Amino acid sequence: MIFRTTSLLPVTVLIASLAGSAAAEGPTEATYGVGDWSESLGLHRAVVEVTQQADAVGVHIPWRRRDLEPEKKRILVVDASTGKQLKNVLPVDIRREYGELVFQPATAPGTYYVYYMPFKVQDGYGGYNGDYLPPESTAEAAWVDRNGLADEPLPRETWVRLARGGRRASGFDVQRPIQHPRRMTA
Repeated sequence: MIFRTTSLLPVTVLIASLAGSAAAEGPTEATYGVGDWSESLGLHRAVVEVTQQADAVGVHIPWRRRDLEPEKKRILVVDASTGKQLKNVLPVDIRREYGELVFQPATAPGTYYVYYMPFKVQDGYGGYNGDYLPPESTAEAAWVDRNGLADEPLPRETWVRLARGGRRASGFDVQRPIQHPRRMTA
């Protein structure tokens, strides 16, 4: 385990439920702290609070990534209370400015860690060596169908605002709100 300085950034959490009712709450103010997680999970994570039980929870994370093609990197969601990785995770819209994904919470209310740049640790050396993990489809077809998540793009009217959270890994890696990634053109 490596200790890292982290920052808590605003995250809007939305809940997609068949009943379509939930309490609304906006994003929180940014704060900074210290985090501790396995190096292989990457240097960046968002902390998401789920305040009520639901089969599908949608998350909007304004992460302001500098890497190109973030949609080509794996996203992991881990239940903070059990340390277990969730199986039903569906990336919906992954961009450099933000990421939107839907997952099935195992514990609610509960805290979840969204790791969005996990990498293969270099044997004997540790650390990142250019090998981010590729995307992996883990969502069960029955869960996707049951929650109406198969449509592309995902209909916004099925989502209701819910919670907050977000975190970065170290003082060096923290991306302050002023650091908007520039659009790259070829």
